[in-house]
Amino acid sequence: KTCSRLANGQKLAAKAGTDLPPLADLLRLGAADFRQFFAGTPVRRAGYERFLRNVLIAAGNSGDTGLTPLIMPFLDHSSALLRAMAIWALRQLAADDIWQGLRRAYLPDEHDHSVLREWQANSLHSAYRPKITLQQPTPDGQTSCLTV
Repeated sequence: KTCSRLANGQKLAAKAGTDLPPLADLLRLGAADFRQFFAGTPVRRAGYERFLRNVLIAAGNSGDTGLTPLIMPFLDHSSALLRAMAIWALRQLAADDIWQGLRRAYLPDEHDHSVLREWQANSLHSAYRPKITLQQPTPDGQTSCLTV
């Protein structure tokens, strides 16, 4: 059992050069580059599309507006998932005037429901956040609700 655990740990260990690469480099990876760069790793098994979805989310969370030009090409990607995540990431990073211009340019030609929802959910200045209703008992035995 010890040998199998050791072998399993080695399979999951990071391949040299793949730990913490810059987001800009990851956004530039094409499908063939992705397969080569992550060959033999669990990342490769996750697949190119799901990997890029996560990279786009990380880019949006980074606060790095310099990534905006690398995210914009994903608005034209054949994958609806990647288009939707590009919309979300750009909403996090782009100034309102740029965002509204992108929305006006891309929304009329979009037909995928999940991508349309992302454009609509992110049409306000603040990023989309699900509403949460908090319930709290009041001294008179009633329940007070606050939706945030």
